[in-house]
Amino acid sequence: MVEEVSGLTELSGGVAGPEALRPLVAQTLAALTAGAVRRGGPVIAGEPEAVTEAVRAALADAQGPGALGQLVELLAHGAADPADPACAAHLHCPPLAVAVAADLAVSALNPSQDSWDQAPPPPPWRANSSPNSPAPSASGPNVRPACSPPAAPSPT
Repeated sequence: MVEEVSGLTELSGGVAGPEALRPLVAQTLAALTAGAVRRGGPVIAGEPEAVTEAVRAALADAQGPGALGQLVELLAHGAADPADPACAAHLHCPPLAVAVAADLAVSALNPSQDSWDQAPPPPPWRANSSPNSPAPSASGPNVRPACSPPAAPSPT
């Protein structure tokens, strides 16, 4: 059984975000390991009806801080493992660990595909940084009104 954690209502961003994520990520990683060990191979043993009943039971019991770990363990237990050598001919390749870690970072930053002011800034190589470029306008692509840092205080 995976250890229960609190912190289900904290935000993932800001200065405190990574610390709020830390116990949840640890719980998720422990549950992924427990589910893979329980699976014991590239795919779960058992008939679809038995797996369906296990999912129903887990969903009925999963409440509170331990729900994340319970459900992740169940998903890992029931998932095919494309990293297992017996799944070498599987259609999908296993994700790289660095890609999964990057996905976590992107998710924590809340990049919005439909609201540019909530997305991270463009990388430096995409920014308009030519010395001959005009300053950004109040409605230009570099203006980020909703998430811009506060203006520096004016000297007195």
